[in-house]
Parts: sequence; C-alpha cells; structure tokens
Amino acid sequence: MSQVSIVICTFNRPALMAKAVRSCVAQEGLPANTIAIHVVDNSADGNAAAQVQALATSSPVPITYVGERRSNIARARNAGIAASDAPFIAFLDDDEEASPRWIAGLLATIERTGADVAFAPVLPQFEAGQPPAWDPEALLFKRDMGLPDGTPAPLHATGASRGGGTGNCMLRRATCIGSGEPFDPGFGVTGGEDTDFFMGLSRAGRRFVWCASAPVSEFVPAARSRLDYMARRTFRQNQSYVRLRKKNSARPLLVTANLMARGAVQLGLWSLLAVLGRLARRGDASRAWIKMNAGAGKLLWARAADKHS
Repeated sequence: MSQVSIVICTFNRPALMAKAVRSCVAQEGLPANTIAIHVVDNSADGNAAAQVQALATSSPVPITYVGERRSNIARARNAGIAASDAPFIAFLDDDEEASPRWIAGLLATIERTGADVAFAPVLPQFEAGQPPAWDPEALLFKRDMGLPDGTPAPLHATGASRGGGTGNCMLRRATCIGSGEPFDPGFGVTGGEDTDFFMGLSRAGRRFVWCASAPVSEFVPAARSRLDYMARRTFRQNQSYVRLRKKNSARPLLVTANLMARGAVQLGLWSLLAVLGRLARRGDASRAWIKMNAGAGKLLWARAADKHS
C-alpha cells in the first residue's frame, strides 16, 4: 500500500489531465512506493480511459483509472476516495501541474504538525502569457495565504475563498473521511462541494495548516481570464456560498436573511459606484462589476445554475 493516494478528477480535458498526471509521476524527494495515482473520469462517455491506460503503461508509479459517468464533481471525488486506500489523500485538479516536491512538501508539513488537512498555493498560468489588464496582479486567479509552512490556516469559507480548497490539499484519511459520501452530491454541479466538506471538518474540530512549499500551477484559458467570465463565476460562487452557510448553520433562516440583506446592500452600493465612476470617467469599473455580481448571487442564491462551476 502506498502512503499517499493522489486523486485527479477529470472532465473532458484529456491533454491537461495528462500533464497533471505526468507532474505527479515526476515527484522528487520521495522513497519508492510512496504514491499511487487515481484518475477519476467524470465524462459521460469515459473518454479519458485510453489515455490513462497509456500513461499507466509507461509509468513507474501505479496509475488507476476510475470511471464515474454521473456528471457531478462531488461524486467523482467520492469515487476517487473509495478507490484509494492510503492513509493520506492528495487532490490535484486536472488543469493543474504539481511542482517537483509537491507531495514531499505536503507530507512533511502534515506529519510534522499532526494536522488533519494541509492546504497549499495555487498559482495561475495564463494561456495569454500574462494576467488580464483588469486584474494585473491576478488576485482573483490565485490562492495563496502567504503564510510559512505549518502555520494554522483557519478555513475562510467565502464565496471566492483565497484560502483552502481541494485544488491543492492533503487530507489525513483517519480523521477526515468518515462516510461513503464525504462530498455532498447536492453541491456537485453548482460548485461549493469542497467548501461544504471543509466546513464540516472545521465544525468537527479538525486542524488545518498552510504549506507554502508545495505550490501547483493552474492553467487559465484565455476565455476564463475575461471579465465577463469572472463576473458569472463570482455570481455562481456567491449563490453557492449562501446555500453552504444555510446548510452548515444552526440558524439557517437567520443566516440566509442576513446574507441576502448584505447582498442587496452590496448590489446597490456597487451599482451606484459604477454609475458614478462612469459619469466621472474614472478608471476601470471591473472591481465594481465583480462586486455587483457577488451581491446579485447572494440575492438569487436559490436559482443556482445546474452546471459545473
């Protein structure tokens, strides 16, 4: 049995998935047999099977194909967990590439601190070669707490969290996986299944730490660096955020009403600022547009779109 099971869930991105797998195979600083890779194909036609088999044939690291035909990222994550048996589970998205000592960094940090979960940075790699002009520092595209290795990393469960997420993390199986469906399929098509999962762990008293030494890069297609795409994504994230808070609160009606009220204020205020800014011909209205969509998402949370985020 390996010490770490790497779970990569993929959905109709064979070329990017292959890069993600190869970056895992190329991990450095590990004893033999430390890792095994499980690729969960969430496509309806199982289109990743042949490529995963080809990768496995030439790999010194065990690679297992797992099929989950129901299009739902929570079900895919659950299938990957069920197919693995290692004491530690690491998640990598299919559009990410791990740094050479990714697993070594996560494993050392989680073992040294005794934590239940280790989160690590996700840094954007833009197809266009640089961040979009409306977000020159790529603040909305990166996830980085900027903390030293082993620092406690409390979960920031917000609609656009810059903290924890499954895109780059390691879990301790014994303390984090307790049921057949640790990820809720109810959030599997709208997004938020990972935040819901970590909210549950936080309520159970599990400990989270940050691991700065285990970054991964995330490929950002040109279409996803557009302002209109990010505005739609922000709207969906805030829809999911209200649903998450409602589910995980002891006073769901009060929490929902409070968030909707905040959303109304946010929408009204940033709409006004956008209009005033345009009239005054001042700068870029991108920040206002993003904030307006965040407010609208909180107000219209019950109409969460039935699609992958």
